[in-house]
Amino acid sequence: MTTNSYSLPHPVSRELSAIRTGFRFLTALAPELAGKVAFNLFLTPRRRAVSKKSRPIFNEAKHVTIPHGSRQLAAYVWGNEGPTILLVHGWESDASRMRGFIRPLRQQGFRVIAFDAPAHGNSTGKQTNLVDYSGSIHSVVQKLGPVDGIVAHSFGAATTMLMLSRSPNIGVKCVVTIGSPSNPSKMVQIWTSALALKRPIVDRMMQRIVDRVGVPFESLVVETAVSHLTIPGLIFHDKNDSIVPYTEGVAIARSWQSAELVATEGLDHRGALYNSKIINQITLFLADQIELV
Repeated sequence: MTTNSYSLPHPVSRELSAIRTGFRFLTALAPELAGKVAFNLFLTPRRRAVSKKSRPIFNEAKHVTIPHGSRQLAAYVWGNEGPTILLVHGWESDASRMRGFIRPLRQQGFRVIAFDAPAHGNSTGKQTNLVDYSGSIHSVVQKLGPVDGIVAHSFGAATTMLMLSRSPNIGVKCVVTIGSPSNPSKMVQIWTSALALKRPIVDRMMQRIVDRVGVPFESLVVETAVSHLTIPGLIFHDKNDSIVPYTEGVAIARSWQSAELVATEGLDHRGALYNSKIINQITLFLADQIELV
């Protein structure tokens, strides 16, 4: 069934139940501290173990370190020639989750780049946010580009579109997004609802986030940002996405006039990353949009 709001974990895990209880006590005793703790949790991704299935293909890559502020980004490059495609993973993920695209793109004649976002995978840092994540994509493009096309998933897709809206002359010719959220306020809504945080704590947390990123939430709405994009795009979104609702993809497509929405069914939030039919469709789209030498 297609949903209109971000989904909550069900049933509630013991870990989540314990966190809820902790926040209930902390809110009663020290509301300011509760807001600070919630803020830090929200911006701190959990690091996942790198998939063992990715080792063979990543052993073939050239490993590169890219400066990003005071941190270092781990990047991976396959090939020395041909138009370049950048792969951008999502929140609490890493470059290895985009492995399904590497060989098909290489076989098509593309040079391929992937990287671990700040505080993810082998990159340094403990926290990140929409603006920082978006800036890291810009850092990779500047260091390893020019980049002709981008394939991005989930949070990585949202931050890619924000980066492109701020850097329209960066040279990217086309973009493919998969399961992208559209509105950061909704991300906060689902997260705070999952923890059963009370409104005063949410307000404190939101203010801290705005102070950290340096811009109001309104300027980070993806469906607004893409209205300025003129490059071709494919927007993949599953009608039964259990993480980011299909309506988010519809909203982005409505605002991005040069993009096409591709609705999938039965792939949920991550299935497209490993679906050979979808990967082939994306590869052919990129080949059609980018001149291969």
